[in-house]
Amino acid sequence: MDNTYKLLLVVDVQNCFLTKELFNDSDIQIANVLDTINQTREITELINESDHVVFTKDYHPTNYESSNDAVRKANGCTNSGHICPKKGDAENATYIANDAGCNESMPLNVRIKKILLKLKDAPDEPGKDDVIKYLNTIKDILIKDVKNNDTSDASDTSKSLSACKSDISYLFAGNEKYLDVYKALTGTESYKYTTGLDAENTSFVSNELTGTTVKTQTSGDEMIKLAEDFPHENKKFSLLTKGEFCNYESCSAFNYHSKLTRDENDVLISEDLENPLNYSTGLAEYINAIEIIGDKQLQITVCGLSGNMCVAKTVHYGCAMKYKVDKDTNIAKASIIFSNKGTRWLENYSGNKYDKAPVFESAVDNNDFAKNDHINFLFEDIKETLRHVRKYDSSIEKLEYDIKFKPRDKVTTTTNDVPVADEIVADEIVADEHVDMEL
Repeated sequence: MDNTYKLLLVVDVQNCFLTKELFNDSDIQIANVLDTINQTREITELINESDHVVFTKDYHPTNYESSNDAVRKANGCTNSGHICPKKGDAENATYIANDAGCNESMPLNVRIKKILLKLKDAPDEPGKDDVIKYLNTIKDILIKDVKNNDTSDASDTSKSLSACKSDISYLFAGNEKYLDVYKALTGTESYKYTTGLDAENTSFVSNELTGTTVKTQTSGDEMIKLAEDFPHENKKFSLLTKGEFCNYESCSAFNYHSKLTRDENDVLISEDLENPLNYSTGLAEYINAIEIIGDKQLQITVCGLSGNMCVAKTVHYGCAMKYKVDKDTNIAKASIIFSNKGTRWLENYSGNKYDKAPVFESAVDNNDFAKNDHINFLFEDIKETLRHVRKYDSSIEKLEYDIKFKPRDKVTTTTNDVPVADEIVADEIVADEHVDMEL
């Protein structure tokens, strides 16, 4: 019997990031859409291998400090850590999302039909037929679901499903096996399955993360709402919202780590947050509360968007969070995996260029892993994370996790922060590659 409990953390695969080019009348880039579909398929394969799945959503309020000036100034950001309205408060909950042109009132089924009509007249190019086939699959699944539920109109099912904003990408509706999961996590009652900060007009002042609760020093009230799980085929599913404060950044799904301010010229400034592990999103508390894990080894696999941003920050601060929680909790005993399967990278980031879906083949050349830009990025980012958290907790000596490569080639690292090739294993798939970083 496998003594491992496998939790999959899928970061920010939401409509406004993943499928935004299908929102409006701009030209559809078939290659991009097909790659997004393939990413969705990869994530589904990871779900098949998991016991528990948590999708994260970037849940920025309209007064988010890095939003466009007109929206931000109209809604106000006071630098006091003001949080957006409680989940489920649909009347007041309006959020910034990168989905200009997305008609929220349009039923999902209707939206897909419009996209298919547009694709019908588009020039033929590689991948077009695959995209059309996948979108037709979604349409057929929705129609079948309507019939099974004895409703008269195919649009009824999709009225509660969104193709806009921060909901999980509607491309996940293309897998009939998990359609009920998709409906539960994007429907009108998705708040039931959503963990996150659950307070109004509160601030992140000297919070303490201990065990399974975060409390404000000012009020003593619990700030975190722990969600119930949606069960499906012996698996559990849930959501986590992050980015709920207007002037704190949480690329990491585990914690807020940067403070956003404006200088005298109204230029956005991002600075390291003091004691970043104190600013939990609620994910650590949620995972620590999973009783079924018991004495099993917890394995957390992270994938999603983007490899050189939120996935990396989630993995790296997650490694540090293990030192913050009580030693007998689930997080403290967890191993963490960065999965390139199901992950896409930003191709242009911080002045450097990266492959969107790296396979790390270039790392094998001359047995020199240090030449691979993606691997170098991860080593530099975890090094900066370690330096950040050690400013406030010297007991954190090292951060470590595993990477799943495509292809997966053997690599180890020295303790002086430089990745080196240790061994290339010919004709063998190595499941996990270890990253060990200490200062």
